[in-house]
Amino acid sequence: MRTLLCMALPLLLVTACSKDTAAGSEEPDPLKTVPCALAGSKGFTAQCGMERSEVDGKSIITLRHPDGGFRRLVQLDGAKRYAAADGSDDVEIELNGAEIEVTLGEDHYLMPGPGSTDAGAR
Repeated sequence: MRTLLCMALPLLLVTACSKDTAAGSEEPDPLKTVPCALAGSKGFTAQCGMERSEVDGKSIITLRHPDGGFRRLVQLDGAKRYAAADGSDDVEIELNGAEIEVTLGEDHYLMPGPGSTDAGAR
């Protein structure tokens, strides 16, 4: 009996840890990459992930750093403005061509602008 349990346990763990893909379960949006310049860096590199979500009717953008850190923004006015979701730093916005440069503290991100197909769609 013990041998049978030991053989079945890995299968049960794999089954329990696998993601439910049944009809009706919603797949999360794929992580998009946005250029960022972190910790005062002057050069932008495409190393930050961007995820969109809805919380209490507000569009939230989470910007993920390669080291595991992140910043959360509330999207306002159809991606024309952003506010810090956590209130940690003031958000500065500057138009940079078709993109918006968003600055929080020493971190800078190039976000899709309002005319971009990535700007408001979730």
